[in-house]
Amino acid sequence: VALWSTEFLPSAMAVRKCPQCGSDSLTDMDEGEFMCDDCGMELKEADFKFANYKIGVVRSVEDKGKLKVCKVDVGGGEGKELQVVTNAKHVAVDEKVVVATEGA
Repeated sequence: VALWSTEFLPSAMAVRKCPQCGSDSLTDMDEGEFMCDDCGMELKEADFKFANYKIGVVRSVEDKGKLKVCKVDVGGGEGKELQVVTNAKHVAVDEKVVVATEGA
């Protein structure tokens, strides 16, 4: 099940961020290659492709007719929950889902 978060909207002009430290300070080294100015991690264009997709666990589901409003834990149990609206028919509590966050 793929879900879109209502807290974040996809952006065509998403800012690239380092997946290791979260910094948006990247130096363009060569075509398609970058280096994080803060942590030194070397990145390629492909590293950004799925950076804004998270694996989450559905914590609650509220039926709103054709849509469902879900609370999804995307923080690995650290309390980072997003409210997600979906039309998925079979979403259930404790199910693992893919969540597209800002910039996905």
